[in-house]
Amino acid sequence: MATDAAPRERFTEVQRQLAAVNEDRDGADDRLAGLLAEERELLREHGAEWERPLRAAIPGLARVFFSDGMPHNLLLDAAQFPDAGAVLPTVAPTVRYLTLDLANLVPGLAAEVFALPVLASLEGLSLKGPWGTAGARALAASKHVGNLTTLDLSYCEIGPAGVAAVLASIAIASVGEIDLSGNRIGFDGATAIAAVKQFPPALRVLHLGDADLHDGAIALLAAAPAFRLLGELWLNDNAVSAAGAAELRRTLRNTAVHTGTENTGGDRRG
Repeated sequence: MATDAAPRERFTEVQRQLAAVNEDRDGADDRLAGLLAEERELLREHGAEWERPLRAAIPGLARVFFSDGMPHNLLLDAAQFPDAGAVLPTVAPTVRYLTLDLANLVPGLAAEVFALPVLASLEGLSLKGPWGTAGARALAASKHVGNLTTLDLSYCEIGPAGVAAVLASIAIASVGEIDLSGNRIGFDGATAIAAVKQFPPALRVLHLGDADLHDGAIALLAAAPAFRLLGELWLNDNAVSAAGAAELRRTLRNTAVHTGTENTGGDRRG
């Protein structure tokens, strides 16, 4: 391990410098490019060695992302997360973000996953795969997700009832950004969402891109009081007309409404 100390220390310093540069980008493009290149090279040369203890201890670990030189974000096989969650606090105590990738729907798995106390250490959670409405409801009822600040449920095959359950959940009170893009929300989903009296109190950014929404559904959302507290609403890649978008912006005058083809920023399925 002695031979690994110097590269790891340099990697930590590079990541700290990257964080500082990203906070103050004025005139820093050349420096940023150099730091990113050095970060990639250090990971290419030493990443496998740094990840080896984690991969040996954590079942279903697919990818490791580092921040400040330490494991910070993991991509895991969701089916193996109940076992992985038992060792995560000991093996990777610095991890604050997880992506749980579900290849196939497993009955009862969502209830087991969202009952795990290890979730309380997380700030960000992303679900991939067919979690469905049952998974969304299990998440919305969890006792261990109160520290989340970001939640990505895009393209998870969640139906109207599941979408409404998430947006009405008091369990995710600290979440400031939720991505529900790519779920087939449609008019029925808009009706269910519009009936939600209060969103999680910290929620300011909501992504509903590519969700089968049209002007009729948008009108329902515009009339819902909960939407008036949002700072940003993303409705890209829906069938929203120019007139519908204009009316929505008039109604939600304090909300930045995006209805074009911009990337929502939350769809990480690529």
